[in-house]
Amino acid sequence: MSRLPSLAALRMFDVACRYMNLTKAADVLNLTQGAVSRQIKQLEEELGQPLFNRHHHGLTLTDQGEQLLPQVRAAFELLEEAVTGVKTADPRQQLRLATPPTYATRWLAPRLRQLRRQFPHLQLSIQTELQQRQAHYDHDCRIRFGNKPAAGCFSELLFRERHIAVVNAEFADWSVQRLFDEHPLLHVLDGQKRLRLWEPWLAAAGLTHINPRDGIEFSTLDQVINMTLAGEGLAVIDRHMISRELQQGTLVPVCAHIEVKGELGYWLDISHSRMGLSKITAFSQWLRAVTLEAS
Repeated sequence: MSRLPSLAALRMFDVACRYMNLTKAADVLNLTQGAVSRQIKQLEEELGQPLFNRHHHGLTLTDQGEQLLPQVRAAFELLEEAVTGVKTADPRQQLRLATPPTYATRWLAPRLRQLRRQFPHLQLSIQTELQQRQAHYDHDCRIRFGNKPAAGCFSELLFRERHIAVVNAEFADWSVQRLFDEHPLLHVLDGQKRLRLWEPWLAAAGLTHINPRDGIEFSTLDQVINMTLAGEGLAVIDRHMISRELQQGTLVPVCAHIEVKGELGYWLDISHSRMGLSKITAFSQWLRAVTLEAS
């Protein structure tokens, strides 16, 4: 059996990666910067690979460091979980979930009570605005909006978008032509680019005389939903994100028989190294079940 590096050195590597600064890492570990630097140097020598690029303003990971970090972090979490299970003094487990803001507030939030009832010891930390490096290393799993599986991890499609056009219920009796004559089209921006939602819906409805480029654009889907609820326009929205409004009747479909399946959807991504964690297993099984139920 090959000799493994010391746990102390691996822990220092883990902490240094969290801050990308040896001085901050030393403060957290209650050690001198020199001690942390020597341990990491020794770890690099044992591995025969550099783990950090050292700059005057801090550290960045090398390719080898990026390859090692997720495995080291997952290994420490497995150890912590095992120790917690033996001690049984505090059975609580925290699961860090990265997720798009709209999914978190409009799909996940209304179902969290059910999760708490089923797994009372599972505590969620939901993060919706992370830097790319933090998002890659700091979460246990993530919900991702995209059109294909993520590479290098377990990636499972939860559901694809189902687009419908909706309007405030106050205008439910209006003709389709009057709705489009008197209401602007509302658009959602993805960065600086509009999501292409109206074009396929208008084509499916046969409303080719409507210009899909007209209207008002907003930076978030929540803004579009709120404007539609205020009666200030028409919007094409994934029905998963407005299920409550549809059930309550505050929003009603325009051309109820027209629904367009989107190319994008929501995926559950879990790194292979975290698949064995009981908190991941519990959450992913619950998520699959409630997603199937909602569909």
